[in-house]
Amino acid sequence: MQSPGRVAQPSLTALRAFDQTARHGSFAEAARALNVTQAAVAQQVRALEADLGVPLARRAGRRVELTETGRRFATALAEGFDAIRWAVADMRAEQAALPVRLGTTIYLSQTVILPRLHEFWHQHPGVSVSVQPSPDVAALQSEQLDLAICAGRTKPDWPGYDMELLLECSLLPVAAPRLLQDRRAPGDLPWVWTAGDAGEETLLREMGLDPAALRNVDLGSPFLQLSAVQQGLGAAFVPEIIIGSELAEGRLRVLPRPQGLEGWGTRYYLAIPSGPLRSNVRLFVDWLRKTLPSR
Repeated sequence: MQSPGRVAQPSLTALRAFDQTARHGSFAEAARALNVTQAAVAQQVRALEADLGVPLARRAGRRVELTETGRRFATALAEGFDAIRWAVADMRAEQAALPVRLGTTIYLSQTVILPRLHEFWHQHPGVSVSVQPSPDVAALQSEQLDLAICAGRTKPDWPGYDMELLLECSLLPVAAPRLLQDRRAPGDLPWVWTAGDAGEETLLREMGLDPAALRNVDLGSPFLQLSAVQQGLGAAFVPEIIIGSELAEGRLRVLPRPQGLEGWGTRYYLAIPSGPLRSNVRLFVDWLRKTLPSR
């Protein structure tokens, strides 16, 4: 006996046309359900009958009556299509229950994402969001994340991810006011940076400073750098988006920069794994695109 899986199957379009005709008892109602013309439904049902070699339905005025064979076939089809609908509904519900898993820098999560997360939940109250802050976002590539936001002056290259520029902001040399009370020049200040970090040391040189000649306040963790600057332990380069409130309230001040070098900037990229996205993830991506550039 030949396996059903190896038998040539009628087109799904024809099967759906017959299923809807059987459910509604009318070509016209089936056409409305499928958003096609009545003639198209009738043609598909006739094509299905020709393919199977058996009459399934006959017109009875404006209605359509099923033959005995048609009723048995309609019952089997209905069970199959209902099983598909339930499977799709279960899959969507299962995926909708999963949180959107976002990895990003510690500072961006604390100062930008978390303070505005209530806006997203106001728009989408049923969507859970799990934020995973990390001092090394590149390491998050190995995690099971839906999205990541990483900072850099150049576009990162992450295999398996689509990188999208999310926003650009100024990179400012700043210090606490009490560190600047005696009007010391930038070269006389202690600076907070990670020793050996090529990016930070390049910025210092562009500032006209020699990293080897500076007093380096290296606390051993990038996570503590901003706290050290806020406490007046040293100056540092910080993205403006991270310290907007501190600057507005006078808790941090921007150091004078050499003429022509006022355009330092950093970029934040949204890393999206290549492939299909869950609906909740798409909602969060759209929210990020609208929210972050507005700051």
